[in-house]
Amino acid sequence: MSKWKAKGGLPCNKIFMERIRKRIANGEKNIKISDSGKHFSYVVVNDSPRYKEDGTKSIRKGDYMEFANIAKEFNMEIDISYYLEQMVGMCARFINEDDSYQPPPSDKIMQIKDSDKTLFL
Repeated sequence: MSKWKAKGGLPCNKIFMERIRKRIANGEKNIKISDSGKHFSYVVVNDSPRYKEDGTKSIRKGDYMEFANIAKEFNMEIDISYYLEQMVGMCARFINEDDSYQPPPSDKIMQIKDSDKTLFL
């Protein structure tokens, strides 16, 4: 779920909406852009590679976003690796910040000295 804003907003949403406008201009009938400021559902799909104007392969999220209902209708493959990377990163940040997941001070791993710190003290 994301919020589309005509002015400002996320760059990936602008890229996505620009691409959708081009598809509507080319005659696709089953696409409707929500009003500015409204939420819309999307998924990141594992579609064929997209290329920028200079011919290089695009890695921008906005180029791989698709409305959820259209992805379902056309049976598009969802990019599982994108979602796994997001989840693993979120879990790692959570674990690193929460002291309850850290080993106790008496644990062997906590007894290892950082050699860089001793050089500068």
